[in-house]
Amino acid sequence: MEKHEAPEDSLSISPHALLAFVRTLTGRGIELDDDEHLSHPGRWDPVVRIALERIAVFGPRPEPWRFALSSVLASHPEIVGTIAGGHRRGEEVELNPQPLPPRVAFMVAVARAVIDRAELFQELADAASRDRDNTVVSSGYLRQFCDDWCGSAVRLIWPYHWPRPNWFVLELNGMDLLVLATEFRHGARQTVSAGLRQGLVNGGARLIAAGLAKFETSRAG
Repeated sequence: MEKHEAPEDSLSISPHALLAFVRTLTGRGIELDDDEHLSHPGRWDPVVRIALERIAVFGPRPEPWRFALSSVLASHPEIVGTIAGGHRRGEEVELNPQPLPPRVAFMVAVARAVIDRAELFQELADAASRDRDNTVVSSGYLRQFCDDWCGSAVRLIWPYHWPRPNWFVLELNGMDLLVLATEFRHGARQTVSAGLRQGLVNGGARLIAAGLAKFETSRAG
């Protein structure tokens, strides 16, 4: 039987051109707009990417976030008119089990990513030092997050080459911080570490205070 040889020019594309094609296909060779480029990555960019991947895979879910929001509204009725449009405390949240708005779902995922990392830090610390509750790293991580996100140190960056959706606003607002706070409070009820639990409670309180301050500022403006 005659053996047929493939023509020598069957693979005419060079490795360099092939690599350029793959980079373009995956978005790694495309420059972003000036206000969204990644030449100066931020401390929390990995958390943002993780959160976006989570909501892309699982989609926004109303549970258990809607119950956590009810708790915050119960503690701070002065923001009900702003968030719930004048409805009774938590009424709209309880009666409308629709998927969360993308921005809210994204902030829930951000908080969950931060909590997961803090829990990992705590597990590593506990494994290295079983004789005491070492919360230095996990608590410090949560404090740093609250310092940055409650202040002016965070400006969100859209990490993909395709245009960012309208809901992905670069600046944080009061609602963003309150959503983060609700998830911190929910995480505090789930963690087994007393030290980490306190860190989440403290972080949630800071996020609530900063969120309410932003609402007051926007109302005064």
